[in-house]
Amino acid sequence: MKIIATSDLTIFGELRKLGQSRGFNVEKFIALNIMENRDTSEDDLTYIQTAKNIIFQSKNAVRYSESLHKGLQKNKKATIYCLGKYTKIELKKYFNNKIIHPDSKYSSENLLELITKENINKENFMIIKGEGGRDYLENNLRDLGCNVKTVNIYKRVAKDSFLEEKVLAVDTNNYLLVSSKLALVGLIKTVMNFVKNYNLILVLPDRRLLEGLNVNAFKDILIICNSSKADSYVNILEKHNEKK
Repeated sequence: MKIIATSDLTIFGELRKLGQSRGFNVEKFIALNIMENRDTSEDDLTYIQTAKNIIFQSKNAVRYSESLHKGLQKNKKATIYCLGKYTKIELKKYFNNKIIHPDSKYSSENLLELITKENINKENFMIIKGEGGRDYLENNLRDLGCNVKTVNIYKRVAKDSFLEEKVLAVDTNNYLLVSSKLALVGLIKTVMNFVKNYNLILVLPDRRLLEGLNVNAFKDILIICNSSKADSYVNILEKHNEKK
């Protein structure tokens, strides 16, 4: 089998090492370009210095929000929330605030469950994320009576083509790891002319990425939570590969 990551997965290095030790290839071909979306405003800087709660939805949200860092560093009492431990590691490079994330199942749903264990009615939240990212937290926090300011600090732009036919394995399964809907749309466009010639299997963190898309040409679809460790991830793929 062969594993192809289409994004900069945190566990990619571990996946590659496991591939080398177990005799399969692991490669990475990035589907999206990440770039700064807009300049922060004076209002953004004022808000982040006083908001009681700050949510970073990804590592890129941390990396591309440098213009807001000084403001948050002044807000020592703010609680910082994030979706997973790898974003927490990135946050700790810049901030000494209390940082909270789900212990497992890194999702907006699980983060909201954590947040709502406290009395958050009418509290101020700032959500820092990428343009087009999920608005689940924003909508639900507003429904709970919170004041929410969202800053779309970066954007993802699909590449015209990022995966060449020649890199695909013949007569074995190619597992394509896709972490966002925009990347999935780009992948479908990229492989549409040769998808039926290979065993291409989509590996997604959530079935919602499939909504409105035609993926019938792919051999199979696997749903594996983003929080899975590299060895657990590989064990699932190897078990599936044995069924080919």
